[in-house]
Amino acid sequence: MGIPITYFRSSSYNSHEFCNHQYFMEYVLGLKSVVGIAAEKGSVVHKVLELFGRAKVQEKDNWENMIDDNIGSIKISDLLQDTDFEEVTRMAYDYYAKKCPYLNWTEAHYRECLKWVREAMTYNNGEFDPRKRDIVGVEQRFDFTLDKPWSKYNYNGEEGHLAMRGTIDLVTRIKPGVLEVIDWKTGARKDWGTGKKKDYNHLLDDAQLLIYYMAIDHMYPDEDVILMTIFFIKDGGPFTIPFTKKDVIKTEGMIKEKFIHIQRTARPKLHKGWHCNRFCYFGMHDMQNKKTTIKSETICERIHGKIMTQGIETVIEEDTTPGYSMNYYSPPGE
Repeated sequence: MGIPITYFRSSSYNSHEFCNHQYFMEYVLGLKSVVGIAAEKGSVVHKVLELFGRAKVQEKDNWENMIDDNIGSIKISDLLQDTDFEEVTRMAYDYYAKKCPYLNWTEAHYRECLKWVREAMTYNNGEFDPRKRDIVGVEQRFDFTLDKPWSKYNYNGEEGHLAMRGTIDLVTRIKPGVLEVIDWKTGARKDWGTGKKKDYNHLLDDAQLLIYYMAIDHMYPDEDVILMTIFFIKDGGPFTIPFTKKDVIKTEGMIKEKFIHIQRTARPKLHKGWHCNRFCYFGMHDMQNKKTTIKSETICERIHGKIMTQGIETVIEEDTTPGYSMNYYSPPGE
């Protein structure tokens, strides 16, 4: 038996690309890692930019207030007229600080979030301010299947075709026939697998951008041009990639290769390195989610050892998180 798989999202694809074993633990067993302060600061910034985009959309419908599932009721006019971004950033910051109190938030963290929001909103005289854009979609969800001969799966009696799922930060229209997709990044512009800086040539093969392009092409097939912009807010600014229809074929081939590889894998490969005890939650904690010592066994070691001695079927049966379904997609931030 190989690893069961029913769908890809860009994060699961990249997780497998970085470490096969990490992918197995997170996306097959449903083991959860506790994210750090850097990731949650990124969530704050994403939420602020999302709120500005949604305010622009709902203004067209003459709404006075907007209800956000996390923040609550917000007056749309306040968002549209906000030029210093402090109030909305504070609202988003307070929500995530309350949600994750164990991260020991400080006022310095708030100021850093505010700085990143300002850099995104004011770049090139506000070129990427969502309120100045013709918005097609904010937090645009996609969910479609690849109905190909190679994309079939059969797991525990459940049959189907591989699905592609995800959430795209912002979809805007430049002019008739031309869309621009914007993805915000607050992390380093770095390929964590190789340690190299991502440049334009690297982004031509970026899995997330290619998957997002495939998704937008699927949802808006009549558009003439789809531009993919990835905005590294604190590390280089925006990079715009003009993918074409040929890149959909390229992406499908990339997905096919990885899908088949995962299905045929009985023992997911470990990517051992310095990152294991510095960035990987599973390499830094034991099965009780406590920080490991020199002598204690990590989650990663425990699961890998059990696969080697008892097989992948036993591990899936005994170590899958209760209530977890590998077919369930949870949007970022949930």
